[in-house]
Amino acid sequence: MTIKISSRLVQEYLAGRLQLDEFKRHAFGDHPNMFDNELTRGHTIQAARFETGGTDEDDDYLVFDLDFDWGAGSLTRQR
Repeated sequence: MTIKISSRLVQEYLAGRLQLDEFKRHAFGDHPNMFDNELTRGHTIQAARFETGGTDEDDDYLVFDLDFDWGAGSLTRQR
């Protein structure tokens, strides 16, 4: 599973310019929190990287790769 999120949005949240509810609304819209869904399934962040938005985009992205983690999941693997 891969989750891509605006790096600017993350920085504004970490800087205290956005409250958690605002951050979640901008990051996920009306969809459920993907990080929470994946953690519930036993998936944790295995790698993170930056992806440029290109010269026409004013924002870059944080890209998180998640995979099953036996320490976070149940004894029966779920996918």
